[in-house]
Amino acid sequence: MKHGIVISDMPDIVLQTVMNNLDFRSIMILRKVCRRFQSFIDETSPPSSISEMTLAINARRFRIEFYDPCAIAEQNRIKIKYKHSKRGCLIAKEVSNKTKERLLQNQNFFDCFWRDFQFILKHQKSALRHFSISFEHFQYELGHLEANNLSEISLKFIQNLEEFFDSRRKLFPVRYLELKVSEASELQSILHLISPNFLKIITITKGKGETNKVLELDEVAELQQWKVATGIEISHLVTLPMVNFAHFSKVEIFLETVSQENLRSVMKILLGTPAPELFLLNHKINGVDKIKESFVQESVALRNFIDDTVPATSLEDYCITVNPEKLILEMTDSDAKYIKTEYTVNPLSVELTEKMNQNSVENFWNDIEVIMRHQVKVVLTSLVIYLELPETSISKLELAILEKNHSSFLAKFQNLLKSQHKLLKVKHIHFFVRYQEEIMSLLPYIHPKYLEKITINPKRGESTKELQLSEVVKLEQWKAAKELDTISFFMMEPLENYLHFLRTKIHIENLTPEIIQQVKEKFFENPAMQNFELHHEPCYKSREFKEIFEKIFDGEYGDQNYEHRWFCRIPGNNEDVISIRTTYFSWIIFTRIKLAEIYETNQD
Repeated sequence: MKHGIVISDMPDIVLQTVMNNLDFRSIMILRKVCRRFQSFIDETSPPSSISEMTLAINARRFRIEFYDPCAIAEQNRIKIKYKHSKRGCLIAKEVSNKTKERLLQNQNFFDCFWRDFQFILKHQKSALRHFSISFEHFQYELGHLEANNLSEISLKFIQNLEEFFDSRRKLFPVRYLELKVSEASELQSILHLISPNFLKIITITKGKGETNKVLELDEVAELQQWKVATGIEISHLVTLPMVNFAHFSKVEIFLETVSQENLRSVMKILLGTPAPELFLLNHKINGVDKIKESFVQESVALRNFIDDTVPATSLEDYCITVNPEKLILEMTDSDAKYIKTEYTVNPLSVELTEKMNQNSVENFWNDIEVIMRHQVKVVLTSLVIYLELPETSISKLELAILEKNHSSFLAKFQNLLKSQHKLLKVKHIHFFVRYQEEIMSLLPYIHPKYLEKITINPKRGESTKELQLSEVVKLEQWKAAKELDTISFFMMEPLENYLHFLRTKIHIENLTPEIIQQVKEKFFENPAMQNFELHHEPCYKSREFKEIFEKIFDGEYGDQNYEHRWFCRIPGNNEDVISIRTTYFSWIIFTRIKLAEIYETNQD
């Protein structure tokens, strides 16, 4: 006689594995199969997979609805009603749009509900994504909205809930809490049972049939749960001072009227750090004129406040482009948010030569003045000044007009920087220019203490390759910077003006043994020097260059990219060497590397 395996006789470890792979409804069903399952489930409390739960309470019934993402699609949302009946408790369960009812004779509807709800809470070990409770003080009877005496039932529910969590010494883990309440006491009684470690959003709405009434939240605002939440939405009227909402990132509340004090408080909050993403004040319509008056008064006060305090901006990168059609202002803030604004201009129009702007360009100068004024406390990551020429050829007259407008722009920008009475803090300044004078109009107004890199490129469409920097190289800003990239121009100044940079890219006309020797000796003198990239006009004397390298450097080593590589030992340094890469044709790059890297390259 064959005997099958009886699941109820399986070891606990097997049953635990089974439970871990069931949705919560299946666990509840399995619990009713036999005493063995009931005892095991009650003792081990396998975790529930419920993620959302809604609870509605009135004097004659409870309704609970929960969503279980682990259940099959047709059964992942379950609704259960516990209704008072003369003969006991009528339970209606809806699953997959099918409702089954059963009557528990001589049983109290609250007791039946609490047994099941307590069971659910016992197994809820992970944080609910959404939990909603509705205290229904009104209900529809025969098409009419009637009040019901909810106080006795709600008090009993809250007491049971407090006793449950007190006995477990743990608070209810919920991320998004939604409460439909009539009194602040109902809100407080639930909120203090929610774990502040998980709570993010609180929504407080009016219940069925509720009218606009003031919700006194002074005691609620003292709760830790209130202080840690990041979002709040309240449809009741509130009188709580605005400062109690300052820590939320998103706020939506209702006020009887918006006072000047409210506006002043909100504006101070919005100017704080971090500022809320949203602060929405809903109000009754009958106070519009008064609100308008308050806005006028507060706008003046706010402007004065901003002008007096000069709050720092969060912008980190600016790019200003001056092209034949418009001024373009591009900005990026500390959160990598990108902003682009275009201001129309027509610099090719002769009649506008003296006045390089229409109204929109006047707006540009107003905007940039405000931005620069608030930039004094922040170090910019980069500032790009792009003086752009057309891609296509233009007449000498058109070019003269453009150049004049470039000069006009730079003069205005220089005056703006002068008016700040403080040097602009920038790590990297990037010029797209043609003349030394264009660089000199701005670079002296950059703070040398913070300047790390200077990049100079030609204007688009520019054919000139020579760039005189005789005045620029005398600036403190030039001498303080650690990195230089002027690879697109022929440098005309003596090489010593470029040897203080730690990382350098320059273009010279002719490469000579004297220049190579100068760079090598500078690497010996300055242990912080990392890279020196020299581009030069094509040279067809590779054999002569190789002979020169043999005299200046200590040896040659292989390279998988087929470049010619040399090395030079540094006196007194047994770890580092100078690596020299070249094509013998158009460039040579000096780099400080570890001696071990040469051995590794040769082994490869």
